[in-house]
Amino acid sequence: MSDFDLAARALAYAEASINEPTVWGESDCTAWARRWVEQIHGKRMKLPKWCSKEQALAYIEKAGSLENLWSPAVESYGLRVRYGEPQAGDVGIIKTHLFPQVGGIFLAHGLFAWRAEPHGARVIRPRPKTIVKVWVCNETI
Repeated sequence: MSDFDLAARALAYAEASINEPTVWGESDCTAWARRWVEQIHGKRMKLPKWCSKEQALAYIEKAGSLENLWSPAVESYGLRVRYGEPQAGDVGIIKTHLFPQVGGIFLAHGLFAWRAEPHGARVIRPRPKTIVKVWVCNETI
């Protein structure tokens, strides 16, 4: 898929969930980003599934961070870490003022989208120092 097509698909994916309620385990930041990757690559990713915010926080606490929870699953899935500037369609984790770490999808022009309560996708332009980790999504795995 061309980089342009991937960027357009990522934007459409984010826009489609702007007013969708956040449901833990189905459309929270982890589940939403996982579903994006699965749509691109057509196979299931093995990330823990939870049914509540409390369960999600317990998994994250046990792993030590959201990055520690995601890394083994994303890398065993076949995505490689991107060093340098994230590209549209990549998935990653950033730090925000409100949350220690959130997962989401990078969009064109350095934007990052993620899911948060009560509903919808949030979009920001993260500063480089707030980007925790990025995985390349536009490669054959």
